[in-house]
Amino acid sequence: MKHIFIVNPKSGKCDNSEYIKSQLEGSGFDFEVYTTKAPLDAVEFIKQWCTSNDEEVRFYACGGDRPNIFALQHYSKLSVSQASYAVRSE
Repeated sequence: MKHIFIVNPKSGKCDNSEYIKSQLEGSGFDFEVYTTKAPLDAVEFIKQWCTSNDEEVRFYACGGDRPNIFALQHYSKLSVSQASYAVRSE
């Protein structure tokens, strides 16, 4: 199963995408970290990913896009989780 962490860089005190990558590298997980670029970008990314891939996937909502991402749970190969992580201070 692929694990995709969707990070909203505008949510919280800082963009934690690099931190998440550093914590998962070497873990054995097949993962990707996607950083949103605009409002509703996460929704479009998930729709495109699900229509162009047959692989089972779990999306982790990291930031302010949780309500939009949870609305997409009707895709059969899609699993959505809310990711909680400690925010590091810069």
